[in-house]
Amino acid sequence: MMKIMLADGFMKSLDKLNNVTYFDKVKRFFKKIRKTIKWTYNYLKYAWTIGDDDWDYGYLYAILKWKMDRMADCIETNEIIESNHRVAKQLRYAVYLINRLENGVDEEAAMKVHTDKWGESRMVFMDSGELKFEYDTVNSPEEKEQCDKEIAEAYRAGRKAKEKTKHRLFSHMEKYIERWWD
Repeated sequence: MMKIMLADGFMKSLDKLNNVTYFDKVKRFFKKIRKTIKWTYNYLKYAWTIGDDDWDYGYLYAILKWKMDRMADCIETNEIIESNHRVAKQLRYAVYLINRLENGVDEEAAMKVHTDKWGESRMVFMDSGELKFEYDTVNSPEEKEQCDKEIAEAYRAGRKAKEKTKHRLFSHMEKYIERWWD
């Protein structure tokens, strides 16, 4: 009889523990709802101002940048992991590279050399529907040929620099992405 009473008391204490667990589950459920609503609001605010179309890689870059910025802020401020500043720095470097790609920094730098030499170009649509670029500093057919050759070289150099930046971004992500958590 004594053993049954002990077992009965033990079962009652287990029931109390189960109630605490149930309460914790309910509490976690509502916290998760609150967090989901907050995240959804932030995403909708982002999507409304920046846009999120499915047809352009530029939007993918923008979403990656937005998410990485949020991750860097979260990891750095919560200080859950020991290397939080290093991880945030890695994320911010990826954002820096995305900014370079989005803003065309590499192409712009390559084209600046051409523009400094030949000046700004004007786009002229010909009657045939052809698009031509004209420069005030180009005075002869030889100069026009040289200018066209140099703009093609500048364009290739800009594309090559952009590809290099893209490779740096994705190599960086490949190396560190599985460490970006707290």
